[in-house]
Amino acid sequence: MRVAVTGATGNVGTAILKVLAQTPEVTSVVGIARRMPRYWPVSIPSSISRG
Repeated sequence: MRVAVTGATGNVGTAILKVLAQTPEVTSVVGIARRMPRYWPVSIPSSISRG
């Protein structure tokens, strides 16, 4: 499953990304945000595309 997260760098968005990173059915995540994050809040499994 491919997922797009709006507000990916916000409080709720980062919490959603943590859950998605642990969900085996999710194959790719696109984070949509107004600003670049200062850090990556979760470790992204290699099975999920990064770009």
